Amino acid sequence: MYYNWIAWHEFDEERDLNPYFKCWILFGTFCIPALKPMPLWLGQVACCHQRMHREAEKLSCPTHMTWDSRTKDGYFYFSMIEIPEEEWKLREPVFRQKMTPWIDSFEKEWRGRLVPGIMAEYDRLKKVDVEKLSNVDLLEHFEDWMAVNDKQWVVHFESMFPAYHLYGLFEDMCRELLGIDGTHPQFKALLGGYDTEMQVAERWLWRLGERAVELGLKQTFDAVPDDEQLLSKLKESDAGRKWLDELNEFLQVYGWRTPPIIHVEVPSWIEKPTLALPDIRRVITKGGVFMLDEERKRLVAERKKTEKEVLPRVPAERRDMFVKLMEGARWCGRWSEDHLYPCEFTTNALGRRVLMEMGRRYTKAGVLDETEDIFFLIPEEVKMAALTMHRCPLKKTVRIRKEQWQEFVKQEPVPFIGDPSVLARQTAINPVLRVLAPSPLVREELKADLYGTGSAVGVVEGTARVIMSEDEFSQLQPGEILVAPFTHTDWTSLFWLASGVVTDHGGALAHAVIVGREYGIPCVAGTLGATGKIKTGDRIRVDGDNCCVYILK
Repeated sequence: MYYNWIAWHEFDEERDLNPYFKCWILFGTFCIPALKPMPLWLGQVACCHQRMHREAEKLSCPTHMTWDSRTKDGYFYFSMIEIPEEEWKLREPVFRQKMTPWIDSFEKEWRGRLVPGIMAEYDRLKKVDVEKLSNVDLLEHFEDWMAVNDKQWVVHFESMFPAYHLYGLFEDMCRELLGIDGTHPQFKALLGGYDTEMQVAERWLWRLGERAVELGLKQTFDAVPDDEQLLSKLKESDAGRKWLDELNEFLQVYGWRTPPIIHVEVPSWIEKPTLALPDIRRVITKGGVFMLDEERKRLVAERKKTEKEVLPRVPAERRDMFVKLMEGARWCGRWSEDHLYPCEFTTNALGRRVLMEMGRRYTKAGVLDETEDIFFLIPEEVKMAALTMHRCPLKKTVRIRKEQWQEFVKQEPVPFIGDPSVLARQTAINPVLRVLAPSPLVREELKADLYGTGSAVGVVEGTARVIMSEDEFSQLQPGEILVAPFTHTDWTSLFWLASGVVTDHGGALAHAVIVGREYGIPCVAGTLGATGKIKTGDRIRVDGDNCCVYILK
C-alpha cells in the first residue's frame, strides 16, 4: 500500500474475498508497470470506484449489480458483484428501456449526443494559459479540470456498458441462431472493415511520412537519428519548415494524446512533438500505400459476403433485431478505438498540463524536489499545497512513495486474486466480462503452447521479438512477430512492421485484436504468459483462427 493511501481502496483479503467478491482481475492493459499514486488515484478512485459501478448500476444490468475495484502494490484489480438469479427479471425491464436507444442507433447516442458536449468542455480548458494564472486561479483551473475529468468518465462508462452489452447480445444471438460465437471466423468477419477516429489519425501520420519523402527529406531523417536534433535540423531548410508546419497542423488536431487510459504523468504529443517522429520514421521505412486502405477493401468484401451467407439462416421474424444487434456490435469495436480522444487522451493531456505547472511552482517554493514529483501525490494533497505552499511540506510523502513505487515496478503482479474458476460462469452471464477479462480459451486437442482470450484471424509463422515497453520499439524488425505485455494506441505503428502479434493481456476487443483485424495481421491476445514463455529469436506460429500460439523452435 502506498504511504498514506486511502485504506478503503487498498485490497484487504479478509474484507474483499467474501460471498460478494469471488475473484479480482488485474487490469493489466492499463496498470503495467505499477502506477504512480496520481494516475492510480485517477484510474482506481475517480474512474472505477466513483464512476464505473455507478454507470453499470444506472444501466440496471440484469445479471450483476455493479463492479468494484481495489489497488494492490501500485496495480489495480476489478471484480463483478453478482446478484441472485431471482432478481434478474426485476432488472430486465429497466435494462431493456435503457438499451433501446443504443440498439436503435449507437452512432446517434455516441457521436451525436455524448461526444459534442465533452469536446466543448475540452475546448474551453484548452484556451486557458496556465502559466499566466495566479496560484488561486491555477487551483481553480485544476478543480475545473477535475470536474471535467469526472464528466469524461461518465461519458466513457455511459457508452462503454451499452457497447459491450451489444457485443454480448449479438454473440448470444449468433450462438443461438447460427451456432457460432465470438471466436468463429464468420463472427469476426461480420464486424470488420470500419474506420475509427484513431485510424483517421493514423492515415494522417502516414501521409506525413509520405510528405517527408516527397519534399526530399528522407536523407535528413536517415542522417539524424536523434529526434530532438532532427526537429532543429528541419528548421534549417524551406522544405523542412514546410513539413514542420504540416506536422503542427496534425498536432493541433490529434496531438492531445497520451497513452490510455490513465497515464496523466506521460507527456502528450502536443507538449512533446518528438513523440510523433518514431511513427513517421516507420512510415518512411515501410513505404508504399497505407496498409489499412489496402486491407479495408478485403475486409469490406468479406463482411458483405458473410452477411449474404448468414442472414438467410436467421428466422424472418428475428432478422430485424439481428441486424440491429449486428450494427451495434460493430460499433462496440469501433467505440474501443473511437472513444480515446473524447475521453482519456484529451483529459490526460489537459490534466498533465495543469499538474506540471503546479509542480513547477511547488518545486520553486521548496514543497517538492522535482516538478514531476507532483505525480506521486493525490488530488487532495495537490489542492492542500496550492495556497499554503511553504507551510505544506510534501517531500517526505513523495520520497516514501517513490521508494515504494520503485519496488512495486519490480514485482510481477498476479493476474487474479481469489478463485479464477468462477470466471467461466461469470463470463457466460456477463458480456462485459467477456471483453475485459483475460481468461484464455484452452482447447487441449490443439496441443498449443499458449491459448488466448481474443484473436484476429489468420495464421503466420516467424521470428518472435519480445517488446516490453515503448523504449524498445526500435528493436522490432520488419516481418517479425511482436510479443508484448499488451498494446495500446502508441503501439499501433508497430503493426505496420509486424507480421503477427501476441500479448499477455487483453480480451476479445483488446487494441491488439481490433488493430490486427483491420490491418490483416494474425493476433492472439490475453495469453497471460507469452512474454514469459517466448524469447526474442524463437520461431513461433500465431494461429488467430484457433486463438492459440505454438513455440516451434
